Amino acid sequence: MATTSQGGYEHDFVDVDTLPDRLVCQICHYPCREARLTGCCGAHFCYSCLSQIRRGSSVNKACPMCRVERFKDFPNKQLDREIKGMRVYCLNRKNGCTWVGEINDATAHSNVDCQFVDVYCPSRCGTKLKKQCVNLHLAKDCPCYCKYCGASGNHVEIALRHKQHCHMYPVPCPNGCELGITGNVGSVGIEKHKDLSSRNG
Repeated sequence: MATTSQGGYEHDFVDVDTLPDRLVCQICHYPCREARLTGCCGAHFCYSCLSQIRRGSSVNKACPMCRVERFKDFPNKQLDREIKGMRVYCLNRKNGCTWVGEINDATAHSNVDCQFVDVYCPSRCGTKLKKQCVNLHLAKDCPCYCKYCGASGNHVEIALRHKQHCHMYPVPCPNGCELGITGNVGSVGIEKHKDLSSRNG
């Protein structure tokens, strides 16, 4: 299941098959994210789920459980700590990730360490792939073009190696002329440019 910024935690739990009702949001039916306790009937909800109720029309602003129209809610820090301390599998478990840890650490794992999360190619070719496949994609499959001469190849060839051979790649003027980087000259014309800049200097 994919996780979202709204609603409860969508992970599979390691140590329990069925969660007690007190841990579950009565709106999204997932374990409460930023648990809130209602003052009317004592029901628990995710902060984001309850916020959507609060933003609704006057008809829909009643407590989802007891239908009291005007009710207060409070953060339940103890329940929040209990839920965040529970052990879960990575959301990318079905793709091969073997990570197990507390809910509190799951987001950091997905954003930084998980190699099975879907990402877009960093060179912006539009390809979506597993994070663990990015380097291979860049080395073999990612199409790339030199913006100076138009040569094509994979990202590694063009971005890292091609500039050593590109006849239009801009290079610094050896005479230190005011042009600085001679972007309109290219490596082929640098000798001619040196002669001109020497005479002008």
